[in-house]
Amino acid sequence: MGIAVWSEDLACGYELIDLQHKHLFALINTLDESLQKPITKEELSLLLADLLEYTEFHFRCEEELMRSLDYPHLFEHRTIHEKLTKQVVDLQFRLRHSESVLAVFFDLSSFLADWLRHHIQENDIQMIHFVRRALKEKQAQVIS
Repeated sequence: MGIAVWSEDLACGYELIDLQHKHLFALINTLDESLQKPITKEELSLLLADLLEYTEFHFRCEEELMRSLDYPHLFEHRTIHEKLTKQVVDLQFRLRHSESVLAVFFDLSSFLADWLRHHIQENDIQMIHFVRRALKEKQAQVIS
């Protein structure tokens, strides 16, 4: 099943962001599955690079959506995005500079748990509720 389980209550109603969140869940599960077996430093480095690349892409899309809807907490949310991105960059740096895969593995496991608990399920939920309301209001204006 994986450590990241998507549920529809996390959907914001904006298809692009919802699909990206689902893809992030899949990436996290792939990474977790890879960490359940012996993995080389190079393999872990590639998985981290994939996660970082997609995460940065997703954050740009999410921030553009928030900007387009005048989300009042955009600055705070962007700061959270920057912190999460820095965590992955720090893990990549440690891995490249001869730290053992095992040490990075333990911190990566903590990072994944933190990612799920704080960003997707808690930090994004405020944005998700805002987006749902804003999209309903825009639809109501079009219908009127």
